[in-house]
Amino acid sequence: MNTRIIINFQFEALHSWPECNLPGLEYLRTPHRHVFHVEMKKEVNHDDRDIEFINFKSAVLRWVRENWEGKYLEGKSCEMMARHLLKLFDCSYVKVMEDGENGAEVEGLGSHIPRCPYTRRGTVPGNQEESGDNYRVTPHGALSSKTRNTGAGVFG
Repeated sequence: MNTRIIINFQFEALHSWPECNLPGLEYLRTPHRHVFHVEMKKEVNHDDRDIEFINFKSAVLRWVRENWEGKYLEGKSCEMMARHLLKLFDCSYVKVMEDGENGAEVEGLGSHIPRCPYTRRGTVPGNQEESGDNYRVTPHGALSSKTRNTGAGVFG
């Protein structure tokens, strides 16, 4: 049985798709605004507040406000944002939607060991093991990568 905590939030930002060559969608090349709707799921090891979702959400919101909210995200797609959040916060699932209508979800493959300042007991033993960086992006096909999970949380 798998148990996850779930957080949801929204943020406003601009992005574009400079390489767009689809007829009728040329406007996507220029910066345009969206309210991005995000859902994140994170595996927990037990059902007694292993990771307090209030603290987890506060940490995610702090990062989003400092780095993305109200800013021009250039060519970042929903897929890229979801993948970035998944890796940065070691989640098992992230969904990013444009205006709550269309978007992408990224699911982690395998178990994710919480590495958290968000746990009640601090860092979980074993958090340096290889895990969590196998991922797939849906619905746009599969991406696969096997790298050491360093927790650096940067775009690959």
